[in-house]
Amino acid sequence: TNAGSYLGDGPIVSTQILYQHANSQWMSELVTADIWRLNNLEPKTLYYVCVRLTRRGEGGAGHPGPTTNFVTAAVGLSPPRGLLLVPNSTTALKLSWQPINQHLE
Repeated sequence: TNAGSYLGDGPIVSTQILYQHANSQWMSELVTADIWRLNNLEPKTLYYVCVRLTRRGEGGAGHPGPTTNFVTAAVGLSPPRGLLLVPNSTTALKLSWQPINQHLE
Protein backbone atom coordinates (compact mmCIF):
# COMPACT_ATOMS: atom_id res chain seq x y z
CA THR A 1 0.00 0.00 0.00
CA ASN A 2 1.12 3.53 -0.72
CA ALA A 3 -1.45 5.50 1.26
CA GLY A 4 0.68 8.44 2.41
CA SER A 5 -0.32 12.11 2.68
CA TYR A 6 -1.17 14.00 -0.48
CA LEU A 7 -0.40 17.62 -1.25
CA GLY A 8 -2.70 19.67 -3.46
CA ASP A 9 -5.90 21.66 -3.69
CA GLY A 10 -8.27 19.68 -1.54
CA PRO A 11 -8.91 16.19 -0.28
CA ILE A 12 -8.76 13.17 -2.56
CA VAL A 13 -12.32 11.87 -3.06
CA SER A 14 -11.55 8.84 -5.21
CA THR A 15 -8.69 6.69 -6.42
CA GLN A 16 -8.77 4.65 -9.62
CA ILE A 17 -6.43 1.91 -10.76
CA LEU A 18 -5.99 1.89 -14.54
CA TYR A 19 -4.57 -1.25 -16.14
CA GLN A 20 -4.19 -2.93 -19.51
CA HIS A 21 -2.36 -5.71 -21.28
CA ALA A 22 -0.84 -5.45 -24.76
CA ASN A 23 -3.29 -4.63 -27.56
CA SER A 24 -6.20 -3.99 -25.18
CA GLN A 25 -8.11 -0.97 -23.92
CA TRP A 26 -7.30 0.58 -20.55
CA MET A 27 -9.64 -0.74 -17.85
CA SER A 28 -10.30 0.97 -14.53
CA GLU A 29 -11.41 0.02 -11.06
CA LEU A 30 -12.53 2.36 -8.32
CA VAL A 31 -10.40 1.66 -5.24
CA THR A 32 -12.41 1.45 -2.00
CA ALA A 33 -9.79 0.07 0.41
CA ASP A 34 -6.14 0.63 1.38
CA ILE A 35 -5.15 -2.64 -0.32
CA TRP A 36 -6.70 -3.55 -3.67
CA ARG A 37 -6.61 -6.76 -5.69
CA LEU A 38 -7.07 -6.94 -9.46
CA ASN A 39 -9.04 -10.06 -10.34
CA ASN A 40 -9.66 -12.02 -13.54
CA LEU A 41 -6.24 -11.32 -15.05
CA GLU A 42 -4.82 -13.59 -17.75
CA PRO A 43 -1.96 -15.92 -16.73
CA LYS A 44 1.55 -15.29 -18.08
CA THR A 45 0.56 -11.83 -19.34
CA LEU A 46 2.34 -8.47 -19.19
CA TYR A 47 0.15 -5.73 -17.66
CA TYR A 48 0.67 -1.99 -17.36
CA VAL A 49 -0.83 -0.21 -14.36
CA CYS A 50 -1.09 3.34 -12.99
CA VAL A 51 -3.19 5.30 -10.50
CA ARG A 52 -5.43 8.36 -11.01
CA LEU A 53 -6.58 10.55 -8.11
CA THR A 54 -9.71 12.72 -8.14
CA ARG A 55 -10.68 15.77 -6.08
CA ARG A 56 -14.08 17.47 -5.87
CA GLY A 57 -15.19 19.98 -8.48
CA GLU A 58 -14.53 20.75 -12.10
CA GLY A 59 -11.22 19.43 -13.34
CA GLY A 60 -10.89 17.30 -10.23
CA ALA A 61 -9.74 14.17 -12.06
CA GLY A 62 -5.97 14.25 -12.23
CA HIS A 63 -3.76 12.85 -14.94
CA PRO A 64 -2.79 9.20 -14.55
CA GLY A 65 0.37 8.78 -12.51
CA PRO A 66 3.53 7.03 -13.67
CA THR A 67 3.01 3.63 -15.29
CA THR A 68 4.62 0.46 -14.03
CA ASN A 69 4.28 -3.10 -15.26
CA PHE A 70 4.11 -6.66 -14.02
CA VAL A 71 3.72 -10.17 -15.44
CA THR A 72 1.12 -12.53 -13.99
CA ALA A 73 2.25 -16.02 -12.98
CA ALA A 74 1.46 -19.20 -14.85
CA VAL A 75 -1.30 -21.38 -13.46
CA GLY A 76 -1.91 -25.10 -13.42
CA LEU A 77 0.36 -28.08 -13.47
CA SER A 78 3.43 -28.38 -15.61
CA PRO A 79 3.07 -30.58 -18.70
CA PRO A 80 3.60 -34.32 -18.28
CA ARG A 81 7.13 -35.64 -18.76
CA GLY A 82 8.38 -38.81 -20.38
CA LEU A 83 5.42 -39.27 -22.72
CA LEU A 84 5.35 -42.65 -24.43
CA LEU A 85 2.81 -43.58 -27.10
CA VAL A 86 2.69 -47.26 -28.13
CA PRO A 87 0.24 -48.93 -30.56
CA ASN A 88 -2.00 -51.30 -28.59
CA SER A 89 -4.05 -52.60 -31.54
CA THR A 90 -5.21 -51.37 -34.93
CA THR A 91 -7.78 -49.12 -33.22
CA ALA A 92 -6.10 -48.20 -29.91
CA LEU A 93 -2.96 -46.57 -28.55
CA LYS A 94 -1.40 -46.80 -25.10
CA LEU A 95 -0.22 -43.48 -23.66
CA SER A 96 1.95 -43.40 -20.55
CA TRP A 97 4.00 -40.74 -18.75
CA GLN A 98 6.12 -40.27 -15.66
CA PRO A 99 4.44 -39.06 -12.49
CA ILE A 100 5.17 -35.43 -11.62
CA ASN A 101 7.28 -36.32 -8.56
CA GLN A 102 9.73 -38.43 -10.60
CA HIS A 103 12.55 -37.00 -12.72
CA LEU A 104 13.77 -38.15 -16.10
CA GLU A 105 17.46 -38.93 -16.32
